[in-house]
Amino acid sequence: MLVRRLREEHDGELIVVAPHTEQSGMGAAVGPFYLDPPLVHEASIPDAEADAVWSIEGPPALGVLVARLGAFGPPPDLVVSGINPGLNVGRAVYHSGTVGAALTARNGHINGIAISQDIDPTVSLHPQHWETAAEVAAVAMRAVADAPPATPSVLNLNVPDVPLGELRGARFVPVGDLPPRRAMSTELRPLGEGRHELVFEAASEAEDAKTLPPGLDTSIIGDGWVAMSWLGRIAHDDPGGHDVDARLAARFDGS
Repeated sequence: MLVRRLREEHDGELIVVAPHTEQSGMGAAVGPFYLDPPLVHEASIPDAEADAVWSIEGPPALGVLVARLGAFGPPPDLVVSGINPGLNVGRAVYHSGTVGAALTARNGHINGIAISQDIDPTVSLHPQHWETAAEVAAVAMRAVADAPPATPSVLNLNVPDVPLGELRGARFVPVGDLPPRRAMSTELRPLGEGRHELVFEAASEAEDAKTLPPGLDTSIIGDGWVAMSWLGRIAHDDPGGHDVDARLAARFDGS
């Protein structure tokens, strides 16, 4: 659905690169591709009208990295990553493979858009409204292509799971410091022979809603808004309150 909608907005070359298997939570990992070259498969998407579709045995960021290096032709002008089933807000942006792919594009001086949609795996009363996220992504893609940001950046979009007509709009908001669903506890469950299973117990949405500050990417989606945040480069940001430089100077300067 996303590829078909992007094609409607873009008459240039459209290349699709996707992981061959589930790669959720991989962040910007690319794996040891220089030691064990990954396989790449020719693929297809019915009625998508993409110029080429590739499936790569590796995380999403690896697909972007090799695209930047010319594996699929000229490097892309813009990378759209998603639609991810589930939000990538708050601390989740550190671990998201969807956001990681877009950040890998930005690292190569290419603008990226990460698109994710809210999902509740416990609810099956209606189909996922992927068309809403696809429409948001297509409009954002056209906007970034027509008027790029002053420096290469990632536009992180998180969309409510509602019909398009019920979407209230889109807002730029700060990235929250809490995920939308926090793990309340984690324990090791013995399986025998020295093996253990990690078991997570998560808070309910109702419990989390009481603790999420308003006006952040973690909180406005439940009110029907698309949460938009610009993500930039990793940079030195001295927090203060430390003496690391003084201790290293005392140990090594003049030695």
